[in-house]
Amino acid sequence: MGVIKSLALLFVENQSCRCGLISQFAYQGAAHMHWIILAGSRSETDPVAQMGGEPFKALVKVAGVPMLERVVRTLFSLDGLKRVSILLQDDEPLQSRPEWHWLRQDERVRIVKSRGSASQALLNVMEEGEADWPTFITTADNVMFTPSIARQFMQGAVDGKTEFAFATVREQQVQAAVPETKRTYWKFADGGFATCNLFALTAPQSLEALKLWRMVEQDRKKVWKIVASFGILPLIAYRFGMLSFGGGLARASKKLDVKVKAVALDDPRACIDVDKPEDFVLTERLLTAPVHG
Repeated sequence: MGVIKSLALLFVENQSCRCGLISQFAYQGAAHMHWIILAGSRSETDPVAQMGGEPFKALVKVAGVPMLERVVRTLFSLDGLKRVSILLQDDEPLQSRPEWHWLRQDERVRIVKSRGSASQALLNVMEEGEADWPTFITTADNVMFTPSIARQFMQGAVDGKTEFAFATVREQQVQAAVPETKRTYWKFADGGFATCNLFALTAPQSLEALKLWRMVEQDRKKVWKIVASFGILPLIAYRFGMLSFGGGLARASKKLDVKVKAVALDDPRACIDVDKPEDFVLTERLLTAPVHG
């Protein structure tokens, strides 16, 4: 009995230590934000890049502003920004073009020539470089990204308990606001959910979630394959509409031994990025539409 009690106390102490570590990172994060922008290409024949006449999509202008610049300037408007790391396979345009001089000269910006997939590039940066906690991740094609979206996500992600967070909006919100957009929705018992290109790594344990991402990255549009990675029972429950979104997150947290959280955002446009030419047309219209009220 004494051995069991000792083991139980050891478990509680280890959990308390881990929670204390998360709280420490959460406290420091307010003044030391590190953002990573994934700006590379998944294909050498990206249709959006070809349409814009650029070597890769992040340089294409939407509503008169390059996608990457739009995202960087949004981050520059945030208080407490420490560093912005831009990951891309081809850094030559950013290093040589005069219109990107402002970016190269900013001491907060680090341009990183990446290798491998997006998830592998992230792991390389976090494991080989100086890891900052928390670290937030977005993409260069996240052109609907705004300071208010960023602040709401950071506030929800850095709560002293969460280790890995991602942003979501409900399907009904998106359909009501932008019915013409075509998104991939996670269909759970309590409704459909769209993920946004916003992630947060708030403690070292969160790297386990990146390793899973690396495994399922090629199937990111096939929700059932991602659910299947957590076991046959979750897959069956999902297939028959018996798995709630919260239940799915609980299973993910247990499987990864990572405290996972979905941060629900108010702005339904947060899930709209520029994956294809139709998205380009839609986002350009949304960004140039007159603001009422």
